[in-house]
Amino acid sequence: MPEQKQYLPIPLEDFELKAGEDGWEFSAYASTFNNRDHGGDIIDRGAFDDTLKARSWRPLLWQHDMGEPIGIEKSLKPDRKGLLGSWELVDTQRGEDAYKLLKRGAVRSMSIGYIPVEWEWKEEGETRVLKSIDLLENSVVSIPMNEMAQVTAVKQHVINPDGPFEDLVAQVKAALLLGADEAEALAARRAEEERKLSQVHIDALVLLNEELKGSQARIEAILSEARKADAPEGNAATEGLLVRLALYRARQRARARG
Repeated sequence: MPEQKQYLPIPLEDFELKAGEDGWEFSAYASTFNNRDHGGDIIDRGAFDDTLKARSWRPLLWQHDMGEPIGIEKSLKPDRKGLLGSWELVDTQRGEDAYKLLKRGAVRSMSIGYIPVEWEWKEEGETRVLKSIDLLENSVVSIPMNEMAQVTAVKQHVINPDGPFEDLVAQVKAALLLGADEAEALAARRAEEERKLSQVHIDALVLLNEELKGSQARIEAILSEARKADAPEGNAATEGLLVRLALYRARQRARARG
């Protein structure tokens, strides 16, 4: 009798919002290696190798419901910790619901639906080590069994430059904090894998740091001029500053539209 489809949920912790090119995206560990879940299963490193070669993609489902696909698999590959993937949530009602629940932390688990292919029992039958599995689908679920998986990122729409200025500043601030968080996470992953940052990573960080320094100097100059507004002649200076800011934003919007 063939093995039936089984499930292995994993909690998703420490997720953050990011800008997605086409809408909502998130990345997560769909499974982790060498840790025992509440059901007594351990996924061995290498268990996904054959199934990833056999299938080019798998559906992203809501709660393992084959009638509720919510996203598209963009990447899925094992690293030293587990099976790391990224998915784009489709703009359907259920996809939007999943995004909102992930964003608020109301749903924070991933799960794989699979058929065991090869395994061995240890600890007098108390633990099953899965050596090879046929991965059928990945799901966003409510109840976890494996305590190790994490959402590494949930992405949202790109920055909107056409709203109120204070909203634009808030979006830029969030993006800067996200960039710093991602840089720290990258450095931590590399350190855990006993690897150094690549030269491409270093060059990108140097460029970002230089851009931030330049932007900081420009903002400080704007603030310095704005603080002169309490003097009689300051009103004209402030008006001129607002005009320049409006022109700058108009140029930025024009460049964005091509």
